Formats: sequence, C-alpha cells, structure tokens
Amino acid sequence: MLLNRIKFTNQVPKDLLAERSVVIYPATMSEKELTEIQRYFQQTGIDAVNYIDITYLLAGFDISKRYSIYFNSRKIKYLILVQKTERNFQFNILEYNNTAEFSDPSKEAWKVSGITLAETLQVTYRACIASQRKQNLLINDLPEKIQSLSYFNGKQIEGFSSYARSFKIAIPKCNCSLDQELDTLLKEFSPLTYELVESGTTDTQLDQAGFRCVLRFVHSRGAVVKELLGYDISQLAKSIPSVSYLQGQSQIKTILSNALVYKFYIKNIDYGDIYLGNKYDADIEFRDALRNYLLAMKYDFRMN
Repeated sequence: MLLNRIKFTNQVPKDLLAERSVVIYPATMSEKELTEIQRYFQQTGIDAVNYIDITYLLAGFDISKRYSIYFNSRKIKYLILVQKTERNFQFNILEYNNTAEFSDPSKEAWKVSGITLAETLQVTYRACIASQRKQNLLINDLPEKIQSLSYFNGKQIEGFSSYARSFKIAIPKCNCSLDQELDTLLKEFSPLTYELVESGTTDTQLDQAGFRCVLRFVHSRGAVVKELLGYDISQLAKSIPSVSYLQGQSQIKTILSNALVYKFYIKNIDYGDIYLGNKYDADIEFRDALRNYLLAMKYDFRMN
C-alpha cells in the first residue's frame, strides 16, 4: 500500500540524522530484532522515537488518521518501513507527508537491503555516516512502542445506531476490486438509506455534506481488531468466536486470533461514537464480514 506508489533512490535522505523517525515493522519481527535495530540506529544517529506494528497502522481509515495526528504531534519527518522475508531484510525510508496517506508519490524513498538484519544495519550505518553529520544525540536505548493511543473520540458501543436508521448513511468506496462486491452486497442486504462516497472523504467533508453517520471497517489480525475497537481482550485465546450467517441463520464460527479479518462498524460523525453491532461478527472475507454486520442490523431493526 505504501511502497507500490513511490520511487526508490540510493541517496540517503539529507536530514535523516537530524529529524525524528518512526519504525514500521511486520508482526513477524522479534523483540530481539527490534532491539538490534534501535541499537544500530542510536549509533548511527537515526532518532527512531516509536516502533509500530504495521497491522495497527494500516488497519483502517480511522486508525490511520489517528496515527497521522500522533505523528504530527511528535513532529515525525521520516517513516522507516522494515520488510522481512526468508531471503532478506529491507529498510524503506520515506518522507512522511503529514496525512493519513503517509507518503507522497512525488517523493523518493531510500531503499537499503541485506541478506541478514546485521548486514542491512551495517550498510545503513556506513551510508549515513558517509553522507551527513550526526545531529540527533538524545536517542532511546531501546525500541519504544506506543503504550496507549485513543483511536476514537467517542464511545465504543456494542449495538446499532438509531441515527443510521433515521438518516442517510455515507459508505466509502474502496477504490479497488471490492467496489463491485460492495455495491452488490449493499443492494441485497442493507437495511439503510445510503450513498456511496469516495474512499478518502474525511469526516469533516461528510459532515459538510449533511451526513450524520459513516460505515467503516478495520482489517487486521483478529486480536488487533478486538483491541482497536475496544473489546475486552483480557481473556483472549488462540481462537476468537464470531457470529456469522448461513441462509439467514446466525451461527458461531471460530477464527484464529492471528488471522486477518474484517470488522465493520458505524461511526456517528458528530460525537465520534462507534457502533459495533450487538455481536462480534468479524470474518476473513470482506463480503462475509459486511453481510454479517448488515444482517445483524436488519434483524435488530426488525426489518425481516
């Protein structure tokens, strides 16, 4: 999502050792690996003020927007995206554009890679100290993760919004192959009066257009989805029970907590409250998660 639209360069960003950065890493990274990265970055002069699991950062529109606000408050200049495969490690260092899209296609990103993490870090170190003077001096010894971040301004409510029944609701397009499926599912199952809007439309723009509510979703690992949406995760197990519908009948299915799932919710634009539905109904496929949510709402509104 972030890398497909930018160009790469072999040039180190000119002020990388003078500005603040955030490291975005895959869930497959170990704490030992993150600690090794921070140790090298400290020696190099790269001020990585936070480490964020990418399955949090890109979980959904509202989540990304919240991280963007946080980055702006910390005056972040660069995002360091770490890629880890069976064959190599790669750092992609791109300039943060102060929006929830995170990167600007007009800007180039510095790419450095190696067979091992140590090799990648050594190449990064040599290139940086050869190109510019270290100006960041007070750098964390250990990788720092965000301990608490409020992703929504309002309450998380396990139920449905009466506003959604009374007013036309905004439903953002996906701007991808899912849009046709979205339109089909809405026509078949939606109990709402709705209007499709462009994917990047902000809450402010929706409010100005007269909408009171918007349908959004998160897409991440099941355990992360439950955490982001404010569910109780104190008793989280290896699998998570979720309500789904088969021929109009509800049933319980279990999904591994580390599996990628979709979970829909409705947000009240005025107050920021989010309505999760009366049951946890995430699912692996986009179509199934949307159908689950729409059908649960339809039955709750007694619109059988």
